[in-house]
Amino acid sequence: MKKIISSVILIALSIIAPFKAQVGINTSSPSSTLEINGSLEGAYRKVTSSTTINDKDYYVAYEGTTAANITLPSASPVSGNTSFTGRTYRIKNLSTSTITIQAASGQNLKFGGGLSNSNSFILNGGNFVVITANDTGNTWNLDFAGSSASDSSWKLYSTTLSSIINSPQVISPVNAQVSVNGTTLTVTVPSGYSQAQIALRWDVWGHGNSDRPAFGSLRFHILQTGTSSRTISSIMMSSWATTTEGNDMYSRFAAPASFAVSDLGPGTYTFNLSVERNDEKTSPSGSFNNPPAGTIKNVTLWGVQGKAEVYVK
Repeated sequence: MKKIISSVILIALSIIAPFKAQVGINTSSPSSTLEINGSLEGAYRKVTSSTTINDKDYYVAYEGTTAANITLPSASPVSGNTSFTGRTYRIKNLSTSTITIQAASGQNLKFGGGLSNSNSFILNGGNFVVITANDTGNTWNLDFAGSSASDSSWKLYSTTLSSIINSPQVISPVNAQVSVNGTTLTVTVPSGYSQAQIALRWDVWGHGNSDRPAFGSLRFHILQTGTSSRTISSIMMSSWATTTEGNDMYSRFAAPASFAVSDLGPGTYTFNLSVERNDEKTSPSGSFNNPPAGTIKNVTLWGVQGKAEVYVK
């Protein structure tokens, strides 16, 4: 019976529509092309794993236990029988895992506000989005991204590690930047967030070797490449010193080099650590007031452990 009544309503609307500019449901005087004086119902689908949205979907709720992808259909041409410009989807993440809202290959999500378009968007647990196909034929507008709770705190998005141990690297020459082996850290700054920050840290250790009392400094720099490139100079300095005489005197040192980067937009970036030997002096008498004398044979790095953490909010 319900199907019959629905069919009758649709037939009636198809007859009335050509003769009246507005159609009303539960109202005899509509003020818009379509006015519904009552509730509106759309398809509700619960998913627990990766899925592709289709033309039968309206509201999709994710309740899985692991990270997943929700892929949008290929955005339609801007005109013709296959066009669906203006189609809207609502996606809610009811899980504690992240889901990735993924546009079709070669298509994008448009954020506006000066943010670059992106092929994907990370939706954290408890958050939801409203997405609409726009009139370009290959892009979806991200109309709204919200959270069930008010939370402006930083969240850890990803962690990248690097290390090289017991692999000596002699730093030479003096007063020149030398790239440190094993320090490469590559990270992705995601789109869809108001702010992002990268916390970089390298723990370096090694020795200075001389035949007389000696001292020197190590100056560390960061080489950034990828979506944008630059050198971040003098992020920290560390010193070493030998205070006794002998043919081979060693001074061990450990240098934690850390830096926070907060001015990068969405993209992929690679960071490498470089080091520079500075301010080296020797003394034959045990006093650093009588340089130069003796020889600094080498400054050697023996290992490094690096970590990059990307935070977003």
